[in-house]
Amino acid sequence: DPPAISRAILTEMVRQAAGQLDSDPVEAAERLGAANPGWSSVDVDAKAEAMAQLDHEAARAVLLDNGDWDGGLADLTNPAAAGVPTWIIRGDPGAGGMLPDAALPPFEALIGADHLITLLGAPHAPQRTHPIELTQALLHALGSS
Repeated sequence: DPPAISRAILTEMVRQAAGQLDSDPVEAAERLGAANPGWSSVDVDAKAEAMAQLDHEAARAVLLDNGDWDGGLADLTNPAAAGVPTWIIRGDPGAGGMLPDAALPPFEALIGADHLITLLGAPHAPQRTHPIELTQALLHALGSS
């Protein structure tokens, strides 16, 4: 689910996340588990540990100092990418996917609409909530390339 979101949206996401930063993995796991009941305990614990170890200033810089995120579109237009079989597997924008419908036309023009898979009901991290559907999409893409 390659994000194609504006710096303004990223700024708001960073602002909201600032109130959820935990240096204690146990506290983070409790909050994450409550907020994401569909996640496995392994995913909750791994994310909580990652949040505890995160260099918050570095993450903030990556998110906010690079302008709008284009979902990789600029990379796909690089001549070096010509001929490389490319698929986009995205979460459902209505469920938290970060590649909105409005961003799809340029991707479809470059890689073809048949190389774009939307996992209905899946958020930005579909491996946590839709592992079967994601695996099926990956196998389809690999078998078709």
